[in-house]
Amino acid sequence: MFRQIADFSRPDPCGREAAVRAAIARYVALLEAYCRSDPYNWFNFYDFWHGADAPALPAPRAPV
Repeated sequence: MFRQIADFSRPDPCGREAAVRAAIARYVALLEAYCRSDPYNWFNFYDFWHGADAPALPAPRAPV
């Protein structure tokens, strides 16, 4: 599903900054809504694969 955040196809030079700020605010609001509605679906923000390819550490040796 795609959500339109902004339409910059016909930019108004006088209102460019306001349009960009409105687009940013809309993006943040959509992201916040999705994070709140599905809080456990954001695995991309978790470093899930960290250390997956790391070699196993050797077992610690007993003191002599």
